Amino acid sequence: MPAFGTIPPPALYAGDSLQLVSAADATAGNITYTQAIVGIQSAQVAGNQWTLTNSTNETATVYVSASDAATTAHPNGQTSNYEPLTDADTAEAITCASDSTINFTAVGFICCHFGTSPTSGTLTIAR
Repeated sequence: MPAFGTIPPPALYAGDSLQLVSAADATAGNITYTQAIVGIQSAQVAGNQWTLTNSTNETATVYVSASDAATTAHPNGQTSNYEPLTDADTAEAITCASDSTINFTAVGFICCHFGTSPTSGTLTIAR
């Protein structure tokens, strides 16, 4: 797979899903940030609803950005402008614990961050 930032982020339509972390990726144990994805806006999609299913052995934090552009500090663009997505009521970062599923609303580019690389399981995002 090419380095982050060398390919456009995958775009998901309503009904699409994408495995952000595969079992093979997790077994390698070297993932802290996932590939960024973006949702396609269309008249058929009501809002920006997402479902994240985490069967890895680590908690994933949802990160968002309006731009996936590179910066001097992050020439591949992966973490350049990303900030944790926060709950509007509590201001807490949105996380998906191991072996759980969450639903959230977000616009722009989305990626997930693991504080510790998972060593098993998968992480799947769906629209």
